[in-house]
Amino acid sequence: MTIPIGLFPSLVKSTDKRTCENESFGPRSLPVLFKNGGRRVLAETAPLYGRITSSPENYPCGETVRRKSSGKRVGSSRVSGGVSSAYEPDQETFRDAPNASQYTVTLTRKEVAAYFERSGGHPSRSLGQNFVVDPNTVRRIARLADVTAYTKVVEIGAGLGSLTMALAETGASIIAIEIDKWLIDELRTNVGSLSNVTIVHADAMELDWHALLPPEDGPYVLVANLPYNVATPLICDLLDDVPQITRMLVMVQKEVADRLAAPPRSEFYGAVSVKVAYYAESKVVGVVPPSVFLPQPKIDSGLVGIDRRPQPAISVADVTPEWLFSVIKGGFAQRRKMLRRALSGVVSPEAFIAANVDSQRRAEELDINEWGRLAIASYAPEATVSPSAG
Repeated sequence: MTIPIGLFPSLVKSTDKRTCENESFGPRSLPVLFKNGGRRVLAETAPLYGRITSSPENYPCGETVRRKSSGKRVGSSRVSGGVSSAYEPDQETFRDAPNASQYTVTLTRKEVAAYFERSGGHPSRSLGQNFVVDPNTVRRIARLADVTAYTKVVEIGAGLGSLTMALAETGASIIAIEIDKWLIDELRTNVGSLSNVTIVHADAMELDWHALLPPEDGPYVLVANLPYNVATPLICDLLDDVPQITRMLVMVQKEVADRLAAPPRSEFYGAVSVKVAYYAESKVVGVVPPSVFLPQPKIDSGLVGIDRRPQPAISVADVTPEWLFSVIKGGFAQRRKMLRRALSGVVSPEAFIAANVDSQRRAEELDINEWGRLAIASYAPEATVSPSAG
């Protein structure tokens, strides 16, 4: 389904503001989102930099505000209104940034559980939903993604908005995509008032990405908590078809993370690993335990950083991606066999010699450059390779 740009919701800042008249914040200030009686409201503006203070009695609003400080990391603390924080952006994170207009709080386990109890709903198994309910984790993801106020971010699977809020803290421009019709209203309630967040209700597997992310407006960074059932095909599709996404930081099942970033001769190395290497450099940058999710999965999750290369590892002038990937898939379809048997009838003995690839090696032993040489040496534009070749 293609979502026309004209149908995207128009976001405006919340008018639900409160004034703390005995505190003068000056002209360089940010609206701050705080909890109040179980809901979030925009409190009076706070300084561009500062730390949480636990002395709210000085303010008529009864809200915790941020006051001037060095902007360094502080210890985890529970402050008035139930807001917890273990990290403060440095002063430079917000100064003179175009979209640094809000500082938010993120969702806790208690709040996510309360939403499902109130709504009578539950996380969808068919959509692979596991919600991150730890503020430190979502802020860690935002830091590892190297998101700043000048970054254009695409978040897939925004859910209730916990990661969206952490990304919004940086001042980045965010497009938050969510497919679940039962969550979209709550997502709008939680983050719809943030001027740097645009919410899109759509299936990421069917989006018109070039309409949503005009190439001339890029580059974009993908930051997402992806369910296991769409993670691999979605990442591959984005690498194939959406070059304006130049970086990704995705949270996936640990095994999927290992597969995406696996080197040759490793346990998880496969056709997907080679495809990622063709387009990008990748690395597992973190492990996330089940305890930070609701509901808790049975296995760890992994954070994978994917940085797109300026040009694919193998020049398209030498061989088409279609032929290259068909040869790779043919080789891995029978990964325990030697390549001369796995690719019999597709890659000739002469092609192995020309490519300087030993035909007695197995698919899991070849890196992207060796696969490239083999595909170039055997290139036949009119041919295809069956996954069951050989």
